[in-house]
This record gives sequence, structure tokens and C-alpha cells, in this order.
Amino acid sequence: MENFSLSVSGQLFPLPFWSLNLQATLDYKKLEGTVWNDRKARMLQINLTMNNQFRFKKGWAAELSGFFTGRELELQEITDPTGQLSVGVSRQVFQNRALLS
Repeated sequence: MENFSLSVSGQLFPLPFWSLNLQATLDYKKLEGTVWNDRKARMLQINLTMNNQFRFKKGWAAELSGFFTGRELELQEITDPTGQLSVGVSRQVFQNRALLS
């Protein structure tokens, strides 16, 4: 198996209340092996991840996160692209001694 990766990440602050983290990874995979017969496969794969955090007045906050994974290569299978998006909201309560989310 050969695997070469290139990864880039960054943190941005587009607005004073907004923090944005981004990461991208590009993988090159070359697999050789035997599963009932000899197999050889090569593929480029991309993974993208992002996380947004927002801070508002009166103890309110929100988060928006997600990821995307392109086609993935394993020795006996190729998986379809997939992704997920998550949203969360929270608020400080009891004079900032507890967090409701």
C-alpha cells in the first residue's frame, strides 16, 4: 500500500463574533493485495472539514460544523461520497454558571 497526503488548514475570523476553522486533505492511495484473487487499485480522495462558532450577546452561542468525504478506496470496495452537517445552539444561564444547549 502506498498513501501520499497533502493537508491544508486555516483559522479565520470573518467577523468579530465568528470563528471559522477549515481543513482539506487530499490523499492518493495505491493498494495491492489479494481477496480471492489479486487486486490493484489507485484513487485520489478528498476530505473537507469545517467548524463555525458564533458568539452573541446575552450568553447565546451557536455552532455549525460539517464534513465531506469523497469516494473512498478500500481493497475490496469503493464507497460513495458522504457528508454531514451539524447545528448547535447554547446559552449561558444562572449568571454564567451553567450552559443550556
